[in-house]
Amino acid sequence: MKAAITLFLFVLTGTGSAIFSQTVTIGTQVWMNKNLDVATFRNGEPIPEAKTDEEWKRANDLKQPAWCYYDNDPKNGTKYGKLYNWYAVNDARGLAPSGYHVPTEAEWAILTDSLGRNAGEKMKSMPIYETKIRYVEEGGYYETKWVTCNNCSYWTEKQRVNNPCTVCRNQRGKSIKTGKYIPKTKRKVEDKINIGFDGTNESGFSGLPGGFRIVLGKFSEIGDKGGWWSSTETTSDGAQGCEVNSYWVNVNWEYNHKGNGFSVRCLRD
Repeated sequence: MKAAITLFLFVLTGTGSAIFSQTVTIGTQVWMNKNLDVATFRNGEPIPEAKTDEEWKRANDLKQPAWCYYDNDPKNGTKYGKLYNWYAVNDARGLAPSGYHVPTEAEWAILTDSLGRNAGEKMKSMPIYETKIRYVEEGGYYETKWVTCNNCSYWTEKQRVNNPCTVCRNQRGKSIKTGKYIPKTKRKVEDKINIGFDGTNESGFSGLPGGFRIVLGKFSEIGDKGGWWSSTETTSDGAQGCEVNSYWVNVNWEYNHKGNGFSVRCLRD
């Protein structure tokens, strides 16, 4: 399947800034191919940010909308977008920008049905490598040199087995300090880290492993799992979600507590 990708520009009222993003046509549907990353509702009113476990849990207790960054780190928002509880998804002020909505469970099913076999693999991003720089401390030691044992340096292996050296105990020598001190230095190391999946992204959906947050505040599975809310309520405290992960090529359907935090993908009206 070849995905049709369209660039578009939209402005969220009240945010004071424009958001540039992309869409992808999959079957008969037009999806955003990035996770939602807004801090205001469609009418411009702010969505509360929960920066602590207590604030996140309180939002659920009061059945109020909330968002957060994974690990409360804005850098994760740059990569994966924000995590929202379901009360933000279901708020009458509208979480999705004008012309879009949070998909229902049935609309998610239309997407996966159109992709057919191994839909999850087709939705997952290809590897996305990020370079992380670290410095390794080296040095800060006295230089040593190896001194060969004068007693057994010329012995064969057979001689060592049959007649162990009483001087070096068959170590053939020893290291001694020279008195020269090597000052401490720091060596720069660049690590290539995959912040995406290892999927094919045949669909163009570009699903990312942004992880999730449970109702009590703990974060989990960044780098391994990407999960998105649907607008479909299943019980008084639960709603349906869709996920892909590093371990399966298919899509998983999950009942999730409304107080959990997941990513959001928007579908064109």
